[in-house]
Order: sequence, then C-alpha cells, then structure tokens
Amino acid sequence: RVFCRVRPFVPGMDTRDTLGDTKNETPAVVATTDMEGAYRQIVVTRRERRGDDARLLRRSFSFDRAFGPDASQAEVYAECGSLIRCVADGYNVCLLAYGQTGSGKTHTMSGPTNDFSNGFSFSDGDGDSEERALGVNYRALDDVFRTTRARDAVATHVVTVSVLEIYNEECRDLLAKSGGRKIDVSGFGAEPLNASGSNGSRTKTKTVAGADNVPDAVARVVRDADDVYAAMREGEANRSTGATAMNARSSRSHSVVIVRVEAVSRETNVKTRGALFLVDLAGSERVARSEASGDRLLEARHINKSLSALGDVVSALQHRASHVPYRNSKLTTLLRGALGPNGKALLFAHVSPCAASADESVSTLAFAERAAAVELGKARRFSVAEATKDTKANETSEREKAKAAREMAEMRLSVEAWEKRARDA
Repeated sequence: RVFCRVRPFVPGMDTRDTLGDTKNETPAVVATTDMEGAYRQIVVTRRERRGDDARLLRRSFSFDRAFGPDASQAEVYAECGSLIRCVADGYNVCLLAYGQTGSGKTHTMSGPTNDFSNGFSFSDGDGDSEERALGVNYRALDDVFRTTRARDAVATHVVTVSVLEIYNEECRDLLAKSGGRKIDVSGFGAEPLNASGSNGSRTKTKTVAGADNVPDAVARVVRDADDVYAAMREGEANRSTGATAMNARSSRSHSVVIVRVEAVSRETNVKTRGALFLVDLAGSERVARSEASGDRLLEARHINKSLSALGDVVSALQHRASHVPYRNSKLTTLLRGALGPNGKALLFAHVSPCAASADESVSTLAFAERAAAVELGKARRFSVAEATKDTKANETSEREKAKAAREMAEMRLSVEAWEKRARDA
C-alpha cells in the first residue's frame, strides 16, 4: 500500500509562495478527494518556464490514501494500524517513510523531541497534549502491547526492540553501550557462504524467511510503554544528523526500528515470529539546493546511492523480475524479509507544500506511484515449526543427493572393473 502526506508550512523555514495571479492563487501541492469523496489524490502545480511565456502545469497522483497539512498523527496511524498489528500474527511488516529532506518524515515516524520524563500515553481525550503528537513508532509499539495483552489467555509473548541506522553504508547499533557500534548485515554483497567438507569447498545457504540478518544487534526486551520510550529516545539521541540549507536538523542516515514479536501458543506450543520494520529514510536531496559540502556531501552521495538501490528493488518487484537486487545496498539487504513475497509493506511518501520544492515533490510522487504498482503477493506467516520442517527437509534432500552420488561412483568403479576384466580375457 502507498500513502502520501503533505506537511504544513513551517514558519521561518518556508515562504508561503503560491502560483497564479493575486486573484486566483493556487497552492503548489494539495491533497484532494476522488470521485467517491475519499482523500486519495495529490495534485502538484508548477511553472514550466519563467518570464512572459511561463505557464502552469498540473499533475495528479492517486494513492491508497492522501493526507493534507491538517491531518493529525492519530488520523495517520488509524489508517496503517491494522497492517502493523499483523506482526503479532507472525508476519513480516515494513513501513517506510520516503521523501526529500525537510518533508516531515521524522515527524510522522517519531513526532516531537520533547522530554516526557513522566512517561506518555495515547488517551483519546480532547486537548493539545504533546503525547498526542507522538509518531508511528511509539503508537505502533503501544498497539502491539495492547494486541499481545488481549491474547494473553491463548499465548505467551516476548517483544524486543532494536534501533539501527545505515550511515554512509555502515550499519550501526544505536542501543549498544558505545552508541553507534558498527555491526554486520548478513547477506550483504553476496549470498552467505558456509565452509563444508574436508576439501575446503564452500556451499551457499538459503536465508530462512523471517530470520534475523543482524544477529549482533542489541534486541532489548520491552514490557510496557515506558520501556519503549526509553529505548526509542536512546536510539534517536545517537542518530546522525546535520544542518543543510534545506533543513537545520537533517537526518543524515536511514533509521530502522525493528520490533520482533515472538508468540508461543499455550495449547499447541507452536511458536510464531513476526518482525516489524519502521524505517525513517534519510531525505533525498539535490546537492545544488541543500548546498552540502565536505562530510555533508559524502553523506548525500551515500544517501542517494542507497535510495537508488531501493528504487532498483521496487522496479524489479514491479516487473516481477527473476532477480531482485537486494544485496546492492545494506538498506535493502536489511529489509529483504519484508520487501518481498513473504512480507507486507506500506510506503509513506512525504512532500513539501512549497512551490520551490515542486520538482522534488513530483520526483517523490513518481517513485511512490511506481511502488503502488508492485504486487508482493500473499504474505507468509512465519512459524518456527514450519522453518524447522523446511530445514529438516533440506537436510534430508542433501543426504539423499550425497547417497545417490556415492552409489553412482560405486557403480562407475564396478563398470570400469568389469571392462578391465573383459579386456584382459
């Protein structure tokens, strides 16, 4: 599924630039309703040329849901909550926030940076409490806890959280004691290899769907909302940020929050494992506009390269290619379990309302439109029992192959011995 959100104007950051004459001013980016009255369309208006022959071009994009500048955090989460709750059933789910730098991705995913030393809650009462502005990450975990508590009578649950970032193509663990310790992403660059046999030969091994490809990452057990808050704030404090001409506190890395839910049925003892990937992508940017230089320029190059790799994966999935290039980037390698036939995914495109950013908005929405054409197929529920059965089946198949090879070698030796005896005779 693909959603789009237009952020509000930010005083001091945006100019209320509009298009058209003074009598008929037109906002650059607006969310509109479709024929059924639902907000599913985004219309971008931009100037094709400047001067006397300038003309306005309008382009419309349609998605599963479109949110205007007035949409609240609660409204946004209400639309994606049902998808996120699937993780408690043993599915892999991925939610990606995508868009240019300064378009509001981190606000959607995390919300304000205020200190809630007394904890937080998501009460549905009226008022402007800061808790109600918290983003998808916090609401998702609160929702997961409510789901697991409601199923306490039929299953036991363990919920863990990992907070990672991909910075300059390095995966860092933001919950490690050193705060930003580098860790490996299994499967990046090549299929994982295992040494086997006395002759030193190496054989490829398949990654089981739902398996953890960052085994060295800290997986902190969380039991309630306060544990979640502490872990998330610790991770956010260690994330790499920097100032550019377009954003005073631009995220210079891709933030990946991984929520794992393991459930064991009290009746059948069957174990299921689900993983929720909450991804705040670093903003795509044009260096000419962001005026990045030095370290910021190097960061921008890595950001754009990994976003390009994500685009290649989306394109391959869209065209149902036989090979999907997950291993071209650590970001796509990390998200492989959810961005494929075994997972469920939601792309959240973010755009700025400014006319100056209209070209970047069109580029973002065109990418989102391509993603909307992807059909991942029916998601697979990951059961540890099924994984064990698959593994045993593979081991049995390998043993049978080895046995057949030995029998063939013995038969060949027998035939050669018979031929030698026949020649001697």
